[in-house]
Amino acid sequence: MEVRKYTRWTGGGIGEQKIALSDIGPFMAYATCKLAKDRGLDKVQFLAIFDSEFQHRNLVRYYKFIGCKPVRVVGEELSSDYPARLLYGGIGTLMEGEVETSLRRWAKRFRKT
Repeated sequence: MEVRKYTRWTGGGIGEQKIALSDIGPFMAYATCKLAKDRGLDKVQFLAIFDSEFQHRNLVRYYKFIGCKPVRVVGEELSSDYPARLLYGGIGTLMEGEVETSLRRWAKRFRKT
């Protein structure tokens, strides 16, 4: 079984690359949304962490694909954002979305393979 992962801009569209199931990240995020749904929650939040500009852009684009929208930037001000940085584990863009929307979009992606 394989999943598709958007990897880079190719001029005519976003390039696709097949990756093995060992890339566990998307499945962990899907499981998080499933758990949130099972517990009666309707919103999910992810942090598009700013490790590098390239990685941050990819995470923001991916989270938008699954239906999340940017809420705010975490970690801009060390003194006022310190609790948020501890909670989310770093600096980046906080994204929020609907659990149902995210589950539907991931399910479509996983079924294609």
